[in-house]
Amino acid sequence: MNQLFYDGEIVGAKKVRRFTRYNIGDIIVFKRSDGTIIIHMIENHIFDAKGNEFFITIGLNPDTNQKVDSELVSKNDIIGKVCLSKKKTLRLMELVKQGKITAREAFGMPNNPSIDKWKSDTYATDERLQMLKDIEGKIIQKMDDAGKNVIHEMPVKFNIDEVLGVIRKHGTKQVMWIELGYYDSIEDKGVGMLKIDGKHYENQFEDWGVDWNTPQKRIDNILEILETQEEIDYKFTIEQGHTYLYELRIKEEVQYLLIGIGTNGFIITAHRFGQNKIKKE
Repeated sequence: MNQLFYDGEIVGAKKVRRFTRYNIGDIIVFKRSDGTIIIHMIENHIFDAKGNEFFITIGLNPDTNQKVDSELVSKNDIIGKVCLSKKKTLRLMELVKQGKITAREAFGMPNNPSIDKWKSDTYATDERLQMLKDIEGKIIQKMDDAGKNVIHEMPVKFNIDEVLGVIRKHGTKQVMWIELGYYDSIEDKGVGMLKIDGKHYENQFEDWGVDWNTPQKRIDNILEILETQEEIDYKFTIEQGHTYLYELRIKEEVQYLLIGIGTNGFIITAHRFGQNKIKKE
């Protein structure tokens, strides 16, 4: 590894929130337990028994420190993610367009460990995944309430390597699936499981107990609900799909779960829904 940063060099870092997604190879700015500010690279990540994610970091400069750090880094320790300045990014893109530098996709890299950890043992079997492959490319239409006019249509497109589980919705033949997806906390945009966990876990699902305390359990619960339960009458329609409302019994109390589904069956999001929002007929 060539020298990346030098003493006294100014390094640009994007300020991040606690739900930002981090990947192996990201260079992050974080604070150690003694208060020291460090700029190191994510070497790997692990989860504890409660599903909390911690990062293993490594030094960047071979001449000074290229060792794995002894302390694990939590999301709360991270201050920012190192990135190129806007000017340098635009310049890099321009050089690629001019053919002065080559840009290629990277192959043969290790899989994101979180994908294998989150994949459902029940709903991501070869048989389940084949259900999705069988309808790949099919155009799914969303009709109006009268069932006469097409108001939206969407092809079935997916990244099979990131599919975490597949079901058929209760009472229908529609195939639905959930992928790892993404979540950008700065823009508050995202889809899939990373949005569900990134935006909603700590402030919505955490107090639902041990049956919801790991990503895989949350995935299994959401998919099981879609496959085995009928939604209650109250539901919305959204521009590119539907949201379905479910009544659950959690710790002997009634709770409501809203699940957003794209027209093609992709599970966009899932979150708690307040009882005060339920419209009474």
